[in-house]
This record gives sequence, C-alpha cells and structure tokens, in this order.
Amino acid sequence: KFRFEGLNRESRIDRQPLISPHPLQLTPAQEAIALGHLDILRRNGFDVGVDEAQPPGRRLRLSSLPTCQGLVFSERDVHDLIHALEEAEGSSHDERSEARGVQPQDVGSLFDITGHRAAWSATAVPRP
Repeated sequence: KFRFEGLNRESRIDRQPLISPHPLQLTPAQEAIALGHLDILRRNGFDVGVDEAQPPGRRLRLSSLPTCQGLVFSERDVHDLIHALEEAEGSSHDERSEARGVQPQDVGSLFDITGHRAAWSATAVPRP
C-alpha cells in the first residue's frame, strides 16, 4: 500500500512518441469501447489515431506510449486499459453497480497499472 500511494503521489505521466504509428489489433467491440473512451486513453498517456480506411478492429493506430519514472508502457498496457473499460461498462449495466454509481470514467488510471507493477517488482526475486 505504501509503494502504491507513493507512486500515485509522485508519478508524472510523460509520452514517448513512436517513430511510426503502430496499428492495434482489437476486436470490433474493443475498438468501439476504445473509440468511446479516447479521452481516458489520452489522459493515461496513450495517443491513439483513427484510420477509417482500415477494416473494423484495425482502425486504431497507437502514436505514443506513456512513460512513468523510467518505465515505458507497452501495447499490452493499452489492451489492459481497454479491458478495464470494457469491464466497467459491463458492470455499469447491472443493478448493483448502478446503485453504487459505477461509471466507465471511474476506471483507474495508468497509475493503477503502475502500482501493480511496483508491487510485482517489490516481490520479484532478482536473478543472479
């Protein structure tokens, strides 16, 4: 908990531009979720463009990745964030989450992913 809170307090998200945009391979449903939450992706350091000439599922192009305290995030992290948004949208349709007021915007930021990585690094055994 201490590492996570410290990381949230002290971390700043920077962007690492990519030399050429990297196409994301998503399902059409995941692409629709990402398109609906481009602001959340940008707020978390992922710059995503749209290429309408491509078929569904291949329209999004990643043009920058977030960096935080020397850690560069990857395409896997954008997939994790989209999955979290998908789960938040799915849970916002049931009665229990509507009563709690859960919205897709309430999905944790990149700091949550960073926090999980920090916790993992704290417990990882160094290799000789």
